[in-house]
Amino acid sequence: MKTLHLTPAYKPAYVYGGPTLSVSRLVEALSQQDHVTEVLTTTANGKKELVVVTSQSQMLDGVLCTYYPRLTGDHTHFSPALLVAFLRKLNKTSIIHIHSWWNLVVIPALFFCRIRGIRPVLSPRGMLSPYTLQNPIKRLFHQVIGRWLLRGTVLHATSLQEAQQALSLIPNWPHFILPNIIELPTLGTFHHKSTTVDSCRFIILSRIHPVKGLEMFFAALAELDFKWKLQIVGEGDIAYMASLKQLVFDYGIANQIEWLGWLNGTEKFQSLANADLFVLPSLSENFANVVLESLATGTPVIISDQVGLHDYVSAKNLGWVVPLNKEAWVQALQTAWEARSLRTQIRAQAPALIHEDFGAEQLAKQYLAAYQQFSQKKS
Repeated sequence: MKTLHLTPAYKPAYVYGGPTLSVSRLVEALSQQDHVTEVLTTTANGKKELVVVTSQSQMLDGVLCTYYPRLTGDHTHFSPALLVAFLRKLNKTSIIHIHSWWNLVVIPALFFCRIRGIRPVLSPRGMLSPYTLQNPIKRLFHQVIGRWLLRGTVLHATSLQEAQQALSLIPNWPHFILPNIIELPTLGTFHHKSTTVDSCRFIILSRIHPVKGLEMFFAALAELDFKWKLQIVGEGDIAYMASLKQLVFDYGIANQIEWLGWLNGTEKFQSLANADLFVLPSLSENFANVVLESLATGTPVIISDQVGLHDYVSAKNLGWVVPLNKEAWVQALQTAWEARSLRTQIRAQAPALIHEDFGAEQLAKQYLAAYQQFSQKKS
């Protein structure tokens, strides 16, 4: 069995955050199972283009990958050369797995599949959430064309929340639920290094974007009555980041916040390990890789109830799940800081639990089983 993966962006386009990491880790894990995996993608890298060889297949970390130039930029990614290549390969691959939605790579590709009677797997990567569909143009497109295209696919959801949101739009949609495969630090590699016992160190590690709920979170921080510091790891639109920095200045908390920019690898994991609490107050998040990354270093999490992994965090008692209002966040932050024994327990138990539940090898086998289950389905 061979899978062909179509994605508008691929590594090293890390400007897109979690989706880039999730797709690359998935196909690499599949290839490590001696599974033939091919990726078709564009040179998308935000407003810029990746500096890569184009229209020529190459092996990249065990995966056959081809980048094609795009004619339009963020976030449309129109690439005629990619679509031509995809059309030529359609009937030569047992499984087609398409990632993302709302762009001019995925929409035409699904149309080709529909008219050829091929039912691909589709991972919308959070792009069918109520937050996204607040856009009236997207709602209209969904009603007129989108539903018809999506009904010709098998839904891959990364969490129960994402599946429920998608099935509310298209009832009886054939689907399976499997989490993202992510890079986990080796057990025992990173350890908590506390600089003080009377001040809480929060960390946010994320693409800086309005969907992350930072405005509400900053308002909650301004009302805390204990000592705290916050590290923000990530980058975003320059104007938007400037507005956030002005906001924390207005709240009088700017000197308690450190903006670190983007960190990768060892620096990222050690920063997570050193924090007392990882925070993600997102308005919409289909999965949230960084929640698992934080827990894999032992750091407890405080996340909104709109984060896809909130049910896992609650079930395993690995942190706090909070509704999207300031008062609830003030209380949750206070409670979490005072719960020292629970935080110590999470720090001791979480890393092994995350490795057990989200190991790449076992998840890759589950993906292959899901592909096999749906490989004979036609649209």
